[in-house]
Amino acid sequence: MKLSEVATLAVSVLALLVAMRSNQRSVKVARASQALSVVKDIFGQRGRPDFVEALNAVRAIPYPLNTNVGIEGLPDGLRNKAKLVMAFYEDLGKLVAHGIVDEDLIIGALGHSVVWAWTPLERFILAQREKNQTEYFIYFQHLAARAMARTPKQVHKKLGLVTGRPWWRRLLA
Repeated sequence: MKLSEVATLAVSVLALLVAMRSNQRSVKVARASQALSVVKDIFGQRGRPDFVEALNAVRAIPYPLNTNVGIEGLPDGLRNKAKLVMAFYEDLGKLVAHGIVDEDLIIGALGHSVVWAWTPLERFILAQREKNQTEYFIYFQHLAARAMARTPKQVHKKLGLVTGRPWWRRLLA
């Protein structure tokens, strides 16, 4: 093999490697762009008044309610609010489980609210799951389990987020 052929082959291999790396970066940028749109929608829905009202109603579910009948046994108004909250966290759980949205982002920002929603609904969801013989709201349960295993504070620490007053404020005090 001549030196010119070796050089041509080396340049071709180098060009192939550069093209592969460029393609990887393009895919990463496209995914980040898609995730940004999804995250914007998530945080937008989370702040809607009807969602906030539904989440507060779920958090206030009285404990002695009969759970054996599942979600369908809740009073109409409460059932509709519960389903709104459940659907939001189920969809969020799907996005996290399939790697569309970063788990650290969701647990760091919404971890407490996931647990606050799951805790009063768990007994109703599990009863409905048993009744239906399905994996009823399994993604919501998985997301709640992940949020209970790792608190937002742990995520914040991992990210190196700074808490407390800035150093210059302490000098002025």
